[in-house]
Amino acid sequence: MTLEKYVREKWLPHHQMELTTREKYISCLDRHILPELGPIRMIDILPEHIRGWVTGMVAKKASPWVIQYCKYAILNAIMQVGGPPRRKDYVPKPRRVASTHRAAWKPFSCSPVP
Repeated sequence: MTLEKYVREKWLPHHQMELTTREKYISCLDRHILPELGPIRMIDILPEHIRGWVTGMVAKKASPWVIQYCKYAILNAIMQVGGPPRRKDYVPKPRRVASTHRAAWKPFSCSPVP
């Protein structure tokens, strides 16, 4: 299923939001997201596609606010709420988790040589 078909038939009709938010979403989808990413099957959308889309938005002189809103508010919502399963050959990189435990520093000590 393509991104456009999923958005128009499944996600948008069932996603709960205020009327003004819905209007903004539809405007961003129609003007910025779906023309480029809409024909791609959802299961095939990879980070490279999103990076290319952002690069294209910058080249078209879209404001940083519009890019951020389309990417973080709309695309994240679409992909997180009932998004498709990932391709079997796609292996995401493991996330680095910051350690909350730090070992105490101990000075080096050596025993005297007999």
